[in-house]
Amino acid sequence: MSHQLDQDEFDNHKEPPSPIASKIILVLDHFNSEMNIAHMFRLSDGLLLKEIIILGHSEPPWAKINRLSRSTLKSTPYRFMSLDSFLNDHKPLNGLAIEWTNDSESGFDLPSVNEVDYVFLGSERSGLSESLLSLCKRKVHIPMSGNIRSMNVAMAGAIALYQIIHG
Repeated sequence: MSHQLDQDEFDNHKEPPSPIASKIILVLDHFNSEMNIAHMFRLSDGLLLKEIIILGHSEPPWAKINRLSRSTLKSTPYRFMSLDSFLNDHKPLNGLAIEWTNDSESGFDLPSVNEVDYVFLGSERSGLSESLLSLCKRKVHIPMSGNIRSMNVAMAGAIALYQIIHG
């Protein structure tokens, strides 16, 4: 009979950290949903990503995000930047956009973690800024078979990052 793990059991069964994953910077471009931001913090904590950069957003309601993210704000490095500041300060050599575009590839053919420094996710309303898309070496989408052409951005980010890190 199975049972839910308590904290001690969980600590003894955790995956070993991936030192390579800790080099990936997650860039969130104009996210509008506190829930999606919170999910990205939980994901970043779980994968031990290097940092989250939140673009084009004034500081969101942290109490709500902290609750939704299960307090991973404390364990995940993050900062806010304007799009212009990011473009001036960062020159991603191996940027990967998770975005449907006319030249995006299937997310089932993602690069390995050694080939990715930045992962870019855009707002569900408007997607990634053209200036960020132009920085990306590759653009991938999560293939969909139903009537909806894309999934929630947090879900797409989770699928892509797990595939990149764990192959």
